[in-house]
Amino acid sequence: MFLDESRSGWAWLAPRGFRHVLFFIEDSHGNVWHCNPYMPFCINQGSTIEGFDDLVRRVMRLRGAHRVVSVEVRQWVSRGYVPLGVWLCHTLAKCLSGVDVGFVWSPHHLYRKLIKYHAARNFDVLLDIPVHPI
Repeated sequence: MFLDESRSGWAWLAPRGFRHVLFFIEDSHGNVWHCNPYMPFCINQGSTIEGFDDLVRRVMRLRGAHRVVSVEVRQWVSRGYVPLGVWLCHTLAKCLSGVDVGFVWSPHHLYRKLIKYHAARNFDVLLDIPVHPI
């Protein structure tokens, strides 16, 4: 999910709506993991989420939500070593999800590459919808 709000001092450089990436990973056992670099330990299990439809409904209500993109990764790609200082929200989303999009500069760049390489790399974009304020 791409958000319009960010705690980063560099957020003013990003286009509106693409200032932060908040992402969720569903594992092979059906568990949903909430990943946010601003939280302690970054990854927490969302035990109260009951499937993808419930997740999308909840995400649509978040303040600052701009776009929801769902990606199915066919083959996870390991990134190897990434310096600690490079763990920004978009880099973290790319590395932990295993999508093969190459280097990304910002959340907006990650979004553009997800759309550009749809079905051409190791992932398929299942959903790409704008979020309108409620």
